[in-house]
Amino acid sequence: MNNKKSGFTLVELLVSIGIIGLLVTISIVSYSKISANSRDSRRIADIAIIQQALELYHRDEGFYPSSLISGQVLRGSSTNNIYLASVPKAPTPNDGTCSSTANLYNYTFISDDEYRLSYCLGDDTGKTVKGEHCATDQAFIGQAACPTPAFSPASIAGLNLWFSADYGITKDTNNKISSWLDRSGNANNANQATTDDKPSIIVDNNFNNRSVLSFDGNDGLFFNYPLSLSKWSIFSVIKYISGSRFPLISNDLLRQGLVLESGQFYTFGAGQDLSIGYTAPTSYKIISSIYDGATNNIYENGNLVGGSSGATSMNVDNIGLYLYSNAVGNYAETIVYNNNLNTDNRKAVEDYLNSKYNLY
Repeated sequence: MNNKKSGFTLVELLVSIGIIGLLVTISIVSYSKISANSRDSRRIADIAIIQQALELYHRDEGFYPSSLISGQVLRGSSTNNIYLASVPKAPTPNDGTCSSTANLYNYTFISDDEYRLSYCLGDDTGKTVKGEHCATDQAFIGQAACPTPAFSPASIAGLNLWFSADYGITKDTNNKISSWLDRSGNANNANQATTDDKPSIIVDNNFNNRSVLSFDGNDGLFFNYPLSLSKWSIFSVIKYISGSRFPLISNDLLRQGLVLESGQFYTFGAGQDLSIGYTAPTSYKIISSIYDGATNNIYENGNLVGGSSGATSMNVDNIGLYLYSNAVGNYAETIVYNNNLNTDNRKAVEDYLNSKYNLY
């Protein structure tokens, strides 16, 4: 009688386990490769979708959006059209040599007619090679990494309001402005419906051929909603021409705001009115007001003019109007934060404005 049992020897078992392990490893590697390729294909598709939406936005609005945030809606600033119900977000994890930062879709507004959109591929995908890339208004899918973005006021926390004469102007055939778009992302646009009260957009040949808003003493632009400020950092690039008062930003009805008047820089607020000696500039200057809840320090072209102390707050809702004696002069840019910036951040904003307008 044969009692010998059939089965695998130890060596056979070890070989079988090794083969199974190898097959599992190959399967995992293949799956990982397929997944990575799928993510790269999605990145290419996402960028194409975003660029198509940006071109439609530009066609309808006349400029590119000032910001683009993954997961949020891209809506027209004047038409209220929806161009993207949700801005695509880069798939994760990052692949190849792409860092987690490079993997993000980073949009940078350059001008009304120019933008940059960075992305990164883990491997060659179609005709697009692996690595960092820069899609622009000139290239459907860019082939080179975007340059390091320049400083933007939006990179500092607390940005409430941002107007610049080179962005988001709605004007008629006489260059009269009905709307000035807020670049801060808060959609607090400035508007004027009455023709006689609309400022004009002009090109100032004595200001490096820059566009500026010209106010004639009757003009004013009202925000979509007022700003209530107990602390602030307000930067204005302006030129005074004439008139007894020149408001940088104000509330005509409440008689509050930052106002240049009779050789003084006034802070009119709900509490104590503050003032320091300051002559309204007849050439373009960067004027900065930094209030920490106790002292309002005023700077011209980055240099401290002086400070005045007292407890106050402001509610502001317009540019150009204050107490029946309104601005006669030009505005190039206004930036408002709802906090008092530290020295480094204040200088960063002033340096940004100076690099743009070359004032000192």
